[in-house]
Amino acid sequence: MNKIILFLLFTALLFGQAVAQKINYDVSLIPDSLTEKAEAVIRNYNHEFEIHSKSRATEKVHLALTVLKRKAIEKTILHLQYNDLTKYRQVKGKIYNSKGEKIKDFDFDDIRDISLIENSSLFSDARVLYYDPEYEDIPFTFEVSYTRKFDGLLNLPSWQPHNDFDVSVESAQFKVIHPKDLDIRHKTQNFNGLFLENDNIYQWKITNSKAIASEPYSKNKNQILPSVFLAPTKFSMEGWEGEIKNWNTLGKWDYDLFQSSQTLNQKKAEIFKHLTEDKANDREKIETLYDYLQNNTRYLNIAVGIGGWKPQDVSFTHEQGIGDCKALTSYMYAMLDAVGIRSIYTSVYAGENAPDIDVDFPSNHFNHVILCVPQEKDTIWLECTSQNNPMGHVGNFTDDRHVLLHTENGGEIAKTPVYDKKYNQIVTKATFKLDEAGKGEVEIQNTYSGNKFDNAAALFYSTDEKAKKKYLYKLIDIPDYIINSYNHKAIEQAKVPTIEENISATVNNYGVKMGNMLFVPVNLLSKISTVPPKLDKRKNDVFIRRSYIYTDTIIYTIPEGFKVKHLPENEKISCDIACYSSSTTEKNGNIIYVRNYEKNKGTYPPDTYEKVRQFFKDVSKADAQKIVFEKIN
Repeated sequence: MNKIILFLLFTALLFGQAVAQKINYDVSLIPDSLTEKAEAVIRNYNHEFEIHSKSRATEKVHLALTVLKRKAIEKTILHLQYNDLTKYRQVKGKIYNSKGEKIKDFDFDDIRDISLIENSSLFSDARVLYYDPEYEDIPFTFEVSYTRKFDGLLNLPSWQPHNDFDVSVESAQFKVIHPKDLDIRHKTQNFNGLFLENDNIYQWKITNSKAIASEPYSKNKNQILPSVFLAPTKFSMEGWEGEIKNWNTLGKWDYDLFQSSQTLNQKKAEIFKHLTEDKANDREKIETLYDYLQNNTRYLNIAVGIGGWKPQDVSFTHEQGIGDCKALTSYMYAMLDAVGIRSIYTSVYAGENAPDIDVDFPSNHFNHVILCVPQEKDTIWLECTSQNNPMGHVGNFTDDRHVLLHTENGGEIAKTPVYDKKYNQIVTKATFKLDEAGKGEVEIQNTYSGNKFDNAAALFYSTDEKAKKKYLYKLIDIPDYIINSYNHKAIEQAKVPTIEENISATVNNYGVKMGNMLFVPVNLLSKISTVPPKLDKRKNDVFIRRSYIYTDTIIYTIPEGFKVKHLPENEKISCDIACYSSSTTEKNGNIIYVRNYEKNKGTYPPDTYEKVRQFFKDVSKADAQKIVFEKIN
């Protein structure tokens, strides 16, 4: 008992003093070490999360942030997301000037309450409280306090005291209270602050923590910034009770939830048996049903309450032809089940640059659902929300990451595939008929394959010709040109999804004429002109998410009445993450330029960065070379 009393007295003094007294937000009081290389400073951040039961909790947050640089003003715009299972009870705040004097107050009456996804949902309870203080007289301090009630505890809040790169922290603390019979799990990442624990209370605190700089070629900020992650051991969501002792128990809960939507009756199942009765094997059946899904459904989010996790009934999806990722994946599962093909409902944290989940910390990391279809010799992965995706194509949205398979026996961790580098290519072939003024006609063929298929897929499938042409003008980095025609087509027999793009254009003022000389940039379409910035001392690993190859072959006709005066030097440049080569030759009245650029996925030590900088400096110099033609007298 004495030890508990001493603990409570100590933590009250240590963690409670910032709340007990009024804080002076005068900017001149911030230590110099916290303003150095910082865009903003968190002056005080108190975050408390109290769990009352398996389904109910209360969160209280008080945050004061001083804006030092103009680009940090956006951090004062309030976006508080909620739905039927999480509700805000109090929101209020103040704005202070540089001397710490209050300028204005705001409360619920000043805050807009809007639908979060009103343009893409048929019906959803997802909403956001939005407030822009519209104050720009920097430096200033933005202070906000709010209380949020939770009804359903599958997802617990995490704590990130810095909340972003280039933000320092004067004082931040996180307190978690839970019933003694309802423990939670927690894990820290890159956290060097203070941690205290006693029975049913966990507390974390940091003070005077310098800003963490954003560095090029780094992992996602959520993998770098100091963080505390929480997960329940037992939870309840609108009567659906579950456990997260491990991945197996979480997967079993989600499996039972998903199975409750499998309401396809025998009569409807016969439709899919009839569709596939003449197919020779399972792969053909899968392809037929996937094609049916794409042609007869479209994505619409329908999520209210438990609907954020539980798919709508399959019979509803079948009749209405609409659904979100859960519903459409569940529908595809039901179709395959009707013809005797096993598939597995699969949760994934999707996003082109999304971090991988922490496989050592089971919790609900996920934001998307796909379908895994095991076959005898391989596994087919289906993105069920796309009306255009080639069957089995795993693009940048879900490739190369851990996922949770939901089976009748519980959850299992697996990993989505990734294309070999040799398939991830953009191959460009172009011919440029130059005239004596340095302008001319160019024919360009770009072939996109593997994970680069996604680069052209939106153009290929779009029916908005005006938008397509506008995008192409942004895509091609030539100062003055007119697109005369373009088209896209799929290469059906390719080993991986492939799109061919053909563009015909008139290029003006590409070459520069000076006296008898005509100077023509050798790299027409893919030059690298930016170099990563110099850093005082690199701290993070260099991270490359995906491998790929860019190959250019450009043929320039020698303008009539000119001869070659100078050709660019052939180049070979390499570093740990990439390699580059280029060659320029004269043959049969043409100049042939061949360029190859390869990037290698991986995690490399921080000292690699300076070599990477040098690589790009050398490549940008090589890409900037010019062919020089001389007029024949």
